[in-house]
Amino acid sequence: MKYLSLLTAFLLLAATAAAERPVVNLPPAMRHRNWTGPGGPTDGSCVFASIVYLLDWQGQHRLAEYVRTHYSGGEDYANLAAKLNHAGIRFAYTTGAKDVKFLEWAVKTHRGCGVAVQNRAHMICLVDLDSRSAILWDNNVPGKYYTVTRAAFLKDWLSSGSWAVSPVYTPSAPIK
Repeated sequence: MKYLSLLTAFLLLAATAAAERPVVNLPPAMRHRNWTGPGGPTDGSCVFASIVYLLDWQGQHRLAEYVRTHYSGGEDYANLAAKLNHAGIRFAYTTGAKDVKFLEWAVKTHRGCGVAVQNRAHMICLVDLDSRSAILWDNNVPGKYYTVTRAAFLKDWLSSGSWAVSPVYTPSAPIK
């Protein structure tokens, strides 16, 4: 009887618990900081740091390590696509299409995506998106997430060419 009471209490708690936020939530120890490219301190590797975060989240640690150790410096979508194809990494992306549905798909499928922001000068990870807010991970400040309004995020992303990319593997299962 005691077991049944505990089980019932657990099920009630689980049923009322809020969904995990953000839906893409890599442990802090695995969040790599943006690294310097061949051009020195002003030549960051934010695109690759974002891809590494997402690959690790999706359980592709070998591919994440390959990207981390083989690529650095600034990147655009055409060259990134060529490098990901060369490395055998499955991915989906959008650019210039103002495809908010892509962002929603990436979050709904629990994958997340790298998104261009700051007039395409930086790439960060979109780790959650709902009707009111976006939760973002910035590889320049890897220890924390930050939340902005959905409208503010979309304005920045759309004005940055609406470029988003996501590796397409099986992500970690959601808590709920």
